[in-house]
Amino acid sequence: MKFGNQLFSMQKKSSLQFNEFSEISEEQWNEKISKEIKGSSIEDISTRIDTISILPFYTNSINESEKFFQTKNESNHTVLLREKFSDFHTDNSIEKINTAIEGGIKSIILSGSCNQVKLAAQKLPEQNIQLSFDITDNVQLFLTSTPFIFSDKISYLLEHDPISQFAQSGRWLVSKKDDFVALENTFEYIREHNLPIQKSVHVNASIYHNAGAGFIQELSFSLAHAHEYIVYLLEHGFKIEEIISKIQFTFSVGTDYFAEIAKLRAFQILWANLIRAYHYKIDACPCYIHAETSRRYHTVKDEHTNILRTTTQAMSALIGGCNTLSILPFNSLKNADEFSRRIARNTGNILFHEASFSSYPNIANGSYFIESLTTEFTKKAWLFFKEIEKSGGLVESLSKNEIQDEIKKNREKELQEYKIGKRILMGINKYETLIEQSEAIHYTPSITTDTNAKSFKECRIAELIERDEKK
Repeated sequence: MKFGNQLFSMQKKSSLQFNEFSEISEEQWNEKISKEIKGSSIEDISTRIDTISILPFYTNSINESEKFFQTKNESNHTVLLREKFSDFHTDNSIEKINTAIEGGIKSIILSGSCNQVKLAAQKLPEQNIQLSFDITDNVQLFLTSTPFIFSDKISYLLEHDPISQFAQSGRWLVSKKDDFVALENTFEYIREHNLPIQKSVHVNASIYHNAGAGFIQELSFSLAHAHEYIVYLLEHGFKIEEIISKIQFTFSVGTDYFAEIAKLRAFQILWANLIRAYHYKIDACPCYIHAETSRRYHTVKDEHTNILRTTTQAMSALIGGCNTLSILPFNSLKNADEFSRRIARNTGNILFHEASFSSYPNIANGSYFIESLTTEFTKKAWLFFKEIEKSGGLVESLSKNEIQDEIKKNREKELQEYKIGKRILMGINKYETLIEQSEAIHYTPSITTDTNAKSFKECRIAELIERDEKK
């Protein structure tokens, strides 16, 4: 106890110092590693993430990531668990939503037609939750038809994203012009009627991840996606502060633990860089990110291993700095039931309340590897973003199938790495189960396109491998 008291007294007087240890330079580390690997070069033991070399060690070099997150104001940062509901045809649909709220869900997405969502929302009891509307037909009608009664206890968001509709289906809901006019009219209506909708422009960045994009591609496309809306709304009389304060992003988070952390952190810097380019204060409108665990790496075989995948994905999202988080049920590829939904909710509850992940913002600060990777992602994604802008912007690139072709190249490269065992998907190309499993339900509607643009398709790694094996 005597030593403990002395140590406590020393720490109270000054912060703990390590001056007695001499600093080891980068050259000394390189020399030490070269001796240990006996003739091989450091490049031989380096790996790559996207186009970035991953070194065997990192030092405390000041970089863009460290500067940004050390000065970022996180005093009001809170994270909410979110769950999506789209089945309103059963008598107990509202009961399921209430069960989710009682189980720790603080943010609800209602996805469906204008009438379905409005009826479901009006049946919900007034509680201190966040309610997001994903209208699949007519967003304007949702706002302008029978007046919706907003509650003071609920915070509201609207997921309006015509570019995502175009990218996923290869066609606009009506036409490019009409769809963007609808976005403008919705934006104006919310402002004119002072509706309490905090976010009304949605950038569904998950479509790029789910189609097979790499990290740098995903970051660049997402930023260009948002910039399309910014440019259009600026040209139609809205102020930059109005626009950026209403934009929210959705990112899917995969299984590459550290890279996914760096991805979300990098996008926050990219968003700040874009805002700074318009000479606006970056602290005034921080990036609002909804993260969801990725189905891209889910398997039908040994489906319970998906619980482990979603856990590490959720950890990456929280450390990366998301604002809301959706954890998919382990059997989401089939029909998720109440048990699997409860497991997903409790995964989040454990991370929030037992592991305290939501209590400490910027946990990754001081991790030399994550900060270096964040900076590399930021630099390369910003350069790629500028190339997209020079070629006419994201919509133009989508119309020419340039984005689709870029993603296809990465998807095929990644698939080949799984085939040769360079990447591992447990139960599929490593420690494969011999037990037959029921097939996944595939949601691939038949789409008639009225443009030359190819539609994005959600591509699971396991499905691609299994499909090739059957040929």
